[in-house]
Amino acid sequence: MLESYSNHNQFRTGDLKGFQANDPHLQALSKLRYQYSPTWWDALSLKTPGIYILTGGRQVGKSTSCKLLIEHCLQESVFKPKQILYLPCDEIFDAKQLSQTLRFFFDEVGNDRFLLMIDEITFVKDWDRVIKALADEGYFTRGICLLTGSDTLILKEAAMRFPGRRGTASQV
Repeated sequence: MLESYSNHNQFRTGDLKGFQANDPHLQALSKLRYQYSPTWWDALSLKTPGIYILTGGRQVGKSTSCKLLIEHCLQESVFKPKQILYLPCDEIFDAKQLSQTLRFFFDEVGNDRFLLMIDEITFVKDWDRVIKALADEGYFTRGICLLTGSDTLILKEAAMRFPGRRGTASQV
């Protein structure tokens, strides 16, 4: 099931160099004359489970920043390749598919820590119900779920429905 997202998750095979060379976001970044190396994740504790939200305008680099976080986590051995999933929601059709995909990932990870990045989550109708249900079932007690999106207002409103489920950083 996760194979359909393999274009963005080549690192899961353990091939970090292949991921760096072939990922569409990292490829585009490598062609830029000037590059900014984000460090917003330094404000997070990558060992503290919870739901985190990263917002920003369209095309400002949220997806690329997530890919750089993956690269950082693998280079620093914070997570093993199979403990990380990058899920682009432009490839998710509805809440049912989102739930099934996430449950498949959680089954694969078992009781290990994980880093789950769900990019442009607001593309999926009723996404917040899926995340809340999974949080209520305890899935996010052993890992980090990073939700990204361009619609700051919708994401902030949804975050209010996750009391006690969010991570420790309120703003980075």
